Amino acid sequence: MARDCRLPRKQFNYKPLAPISTSSTQDNNKKTVPAKTGRVNYTALEDVTEGTQVMTGMFSINQCPVVVLFDSGASHTFISEACVARLNLPVTHMDKPYTIHAPGAQLNANRVVRSISLDLGGKPFRITSIVLPNQGIDVILGMDWMEKHGAILDTSSRII
Repeated sequence: MARDCRLPRKQFNYKPLAPISTSSTQDNNKKTVPAKTGRVNYTALEDVTEGTQVMTGMFSINQCPVVVLFDSGASHTFISEACVARLNLPVTHMDKPYTIHAPGAQLNANRVVRSISLDLGGKPFRITSIVLPNQGIDVILGMDWMEKHGAILDTSSRII
């Protein structure tokens, strides 16, 4: 116990906080916001090799058909720019951008589509997706979605 310790107590020298200034020089010296990171294993269906532990299917967003890839190797849920434009989905800019590690490239993402209704076999799910450029797959459901909904991929029998 600390009360029984024979060593001298440590002395802490606390520095007072600097006063808050609203000068314009402080605004000009703002640090850049560090990017969050994520990963995606496939950005096109042609890249998915036989025997890979992923599944694809046609489902719907707002009653429009989309190709969905269930990828346990993807860190987040992603939506392609083309799908966003085709479905005319509202996009929000993020405060902190993402650097997404994709095959052969790093992609920068700073936009998100919130609260989309994704219909999977008659059951609607609300998803929030990071908008990715140069993605050939409409929607990639990653580990964030799978963990949230307790999804388990059985690729041998093609059951989620």
